[in-house]
Amino acid sequence: MGFCGYKYKFELYASHSNIINSGENIHFHNFTMALYINTTNLKLDDNFAIEKVVQDWLKPFQGQQLDNMELFVSKETTVEGIGNTFFEPLYSLIEKLGYELVKLDIYENPIRVYSVSRKLLDSSVNEISSVPLVCLPLIQIDEDEEVLIDYNNKFQKEAAATQEPLVEPLVEPLAEEILEEVTLEEITLEEISNHKNRLSPHKTSTYRANKSSVHKSNKIFTALKLILGFGCFVLLAMLTMYIVKISGRYPQGSDTFCHLYRADLILKNIGQGNWYPLYDSTWYNGVEIMRYWGPIPLYIIAGLEWIVQSTVLDAYVLFLGVLVLIGGCGWILWGYRYNRVGLSVFLGLIWFYMPENIRVVIYEGNLPRGVINALLPFFFYFFWRVIEDKKKNAIWPLMVVTALITLCHLGITIMLIATVAIFTVIYAKMNHCGKWALGAVLASISGVMLAGVWVVPALIGGAASGSSTNQVMKNFFESATVSLNPMIRLNGDALSFYFGLSIFIICLMGIVFGTKKVKPGFITVVILYLCTTKSIYTLFSKLPFSQFLWMIRFIPIALAVAMVSFIMWKQLRKWMIVLFGIMLLADCFASAQYLYYPKEDRIENVQADLDAKAETMILTEAKKITNQRMALLDLSKYGSFAPYYIAGVGKTVKYTFGAGWEGASTASNIVNLNAAVENGWYVYLFDRALELGNDTVLIPITCLKEKAKDMEKVINSAQISGYNLVKNNGSSLLFHKDTIEQFGVITQYKNIAIGDSASGIAMIFPSFEEGSKTNISDYTFEELCKYNTIYLSGFTYDDKAKAEELLLKLSKSGVQVYIDMNKVPEDRAKKQMELFGVNAQIITFTETYPEFQYKADTYKSLDFSADTPAWNTIYLNGLENVEGYCNMPEKNLPFIGTSQNENLHFIGLNIVYYLQTTKDLEIKNLVGSIFGMDEFSTPNRKVVPLSIKTDSNKITIYSEYNNVNTTLSSIDIFSSDNNYKTNNNLIVVDSGVTVIDIGYPHFKMGILVTAVGIILAIITYVLMLKMKEKKENDDNDEIKEEDDNDKN
Repeated sequence: MGFCGYKYKFELYASHSNIINSGENIHFHNFTMALYINTTNLKLDDNFAIEKVVQDWLKPFQGQQLDNMELFVSKETTVEGIGNTFFEPLYSLIEKLGYELVKLDIYENPIRVYSVSRKLLDSSVNEISSVPLVCLPLIQIDEDEEVLIDYNNKFQKEAAATQEPLVEPLVEPLAEEILEEVTLEEITLEEISNHKNRLSPHKTSTYRANKSSVHKSNKIFTALKLILGFGCFVLLAMLTMYIVKISGRYPQGSDTFCHLYRADLILKNIGQGNWYPLYDSTWYNGVEIMRYWGPIPLYIIAGLEWIVQSTVLDAYVLFLGVLVLIGGCGWILWGYRYNRVGLSVFLGLIWFYMPENIRVVIYEGNLPRGVINALLPFFFYFFWRVIEDKKKNAIWPLMVVTALITLCHLGITIMLIATVAIFTVIYAKMNHCGKWALGAVLASISGVMLAGVWVVPALIGGAASGSSTNQVMKNFFESATVSLNPMIRLNGDALSFYFGLSIFIICLMGIVFGTKKVKPGFITVVILYLCTTKSIYTLFSKLPFSQFLWMIRFIPIALAVAMVSFIMWKQLRKWMIVLFGIMLLADCFASAQYLYYPKEDRIENVQADLDAKAETMILTEAKKITNQRMALLDLSKYGSFAPYYIAGVGKTVKYTFGAGWEGASTASNIVNLNAAVENGWYVYLFDRALELGNDTVLIPITCLKEKAKDMEKVINSAQISGYNLVKNNGSSLLFHKDTIEQFGVITQYKNIAIGDSASGIAMIFPSFEEGSKTNISDYTFEELCKYNTIYLSGFTYDDKAKAEELLLKLSKSGVQVYIDMNKVPEDRAKKQMELFGVNAQIITFTETYPEFQYKADTYKSLDFSADTPAWNTIYLNGLENVEGYCNMPEKNLPFIGTSQNENLHFIGLNIVYYLQTTKDLEIKNLVGSIFGMDEFSTPNRKVVPLSIKTDSNKITIYSEYNNVNTTLSSIDIFSSDNNYKTNNNLIVVDSGVTVIDIGYPHFKMGILVTAVGIILAIITYVLMLKMKEKKENDDNDEIKEEDDNDKN
């Protein structure tokens, strides 16, 4: 037998001269040294000892000019000279450890390797037969096809023998782009041809025979492993579908039904010839079905529903199997390319069941994110091919995969780009490949822009244009003691965020012991995990674009990065791989166990169970009695099931709510209805339900502010707007108003509230109309003078003097003007909130308000809630006539009064907002006295007949009356030659026929962004091509220079 042992690789970065006996042409290089050490009796821990001893010995030479080192006095610093000089000292060093240095290889470029060995100098020893001119033990050349075959990647033993040292060089290269390692695919045909000329006919014949036999057997073995791996994925997908199907308990996720409803709607539209439906008239008084929700997952489910020729519920079961299969195939691609098939198959099998991945898909029901999770292995594969393997052609599939991910969920795509940006910064710093890393990021951005036709409309309007909701954002952070605690899964909690203790341990081990190729990935994962902790929330909630910093949503991306680093950590011992695999399996089992249900807990007929559930909620009866539209005020208690069942099962009933309210034009209307239920403003609730065209209203009793205690109030409030109680089953109240089948509403408001905080006063006094514009400068005197009362809160103005002039004119004309001084624009010149000489002075109350004195009466509020023990507010200064104040020990603080004239009122202490959220009876009486109103005063509404016909590309409305609220939401995809108005987000028409065309939003801008994305991709490719050509030219020049030196 020939040599048996380990090959250790070490990197040396130093300057030298290629010219023998010359101090000229000094330049820096990366030298790679391979030490072949006879380690027959090697102990397990001695590997680390050998690596450390050699690394410490090389340390003084790192970053130095070798000609000036003592060891090289009177010696050459060519590659040959360095090898000869280093061999003997290293031989002695290793001999002291009890082992033998059999051979030393040194090279600047793997095309040419210089070898030194004592055994080669002794002809009686023939354990190593030759010194290869090209590194033949590492690389074989296919003479017929003129390609290179890397047998190291085919044999596991050789892979183990090429492990890199665990301790990285202290001095990193300064010109890595020039000195980066050449991969097999980058060796030119010219170099192959040169090698062929160096081989004798006899050697070539022998080599071909050996190569052909080995290569053929390796290809067959690899193919068998790939087929076996794919078969495992198919079996796991079928097992997953079987377990879900027999359980009958699906879908479990709170959001699943909304995606199934949209997919089913798409399939129905396709059946009618409409392949890309823009508009759904059933949810949210009319909504764009795919503007803010990615189309790819919906079309996948619709396609599967068509394949199974059954219900969308059966398509969902098949969809889960498809996710398992796609995700697994992505990981096996890594195994095929980097000869890690076994590990990649294992990771592919557990990928779907990783704790956060399965929570997102099964228990949360976010199916678009499930598709993205399945595509992440493909994304990172092509991304890695660019930054590590320098494959310029990989940018094209990288772009396509990024575009597909974008068309699933834009927000997650932005998080993905942010993640790879963090990763590439770290990776480029540690591996000195900044240009290729930048190219990969640019290619990813190009992929996002490639989907510009869909991206641009998604970024305009909807949730993207609104302010982020920090209260919602807070739910996407978790305490570290919870997110790393596997007991939360073992104890039956499948919904809480669990990062995975196993993956966290692997990342820490990778950071400490991994090589520079894998450390950046592990570091990135730990950074993202730390950003999910609640201590980071306070900081992130104040940042711009905080709606994209819902950090728990980053975790599946981080898990993919961790998996990539795990696969590429080739130096990891087998027993460690097995140990890590067992840990990962344990974490996955803890989360996946809840898919299985014992026989006694299974549901035999899923649809019948859903019907029974709907019957319990009174949904079935509510659908029967609804003429035009219904509203269910469940505060999302029923998840997406209710909108799915109301609009998608059996009789199609239009619905004021839906799933995904952020994308609805009536979002503010919906928020106000929910707030009215929560805070007990029931008169407002039914009045605005009628405004939205609802003849049926259903309210779960548990959603009322005081639960069953409020039932009488709700019934009385409903009667004010003409709704009668139809059914009370003990858990829900069903109300109905007798109307014609299609109707509009004509409304006359007595008062108006202007500003982004205007809805507060409207809930208290429903006779207030919420102004459609928040800027007072956008109104005219003629528009406003018809109202009895104007309330301003959270308003803006273009010109303060003109705004004051308008308000003063209105007050002098007899209109009562009330200004909430907590919400007036700040006067930049005076740096205070001031209007008409009245300014707001900041004050904080704790536990409770002091006593209020208003005119001759005294009012005392309740104590503040435990959530807000301190109340930050303002009192007033500069009033001409103080009408009310609160009693303080030092002085009385004015909170209500007039200035200029008796009709211009100023309010402080934030009492309207306080009343809106608490419904404090004393404060309710106080506010009622201030405005001279009560909560039972509603606007005058008249129900009138209306005809509405909805087609795929237009809506036709016929009205007999003027100024009719159609109860249809006003959307920016609508256009019409007929003039129609928008009031409170609803379309208002006059008598006659109004035809509204439905068109794709912002199409030209979207096409432009797509075109720019393609141009950016081409530019990126050209730059990569030039980098590649420069690299090859530099390598060829270097080889030519060394050949010339050899001849000399």
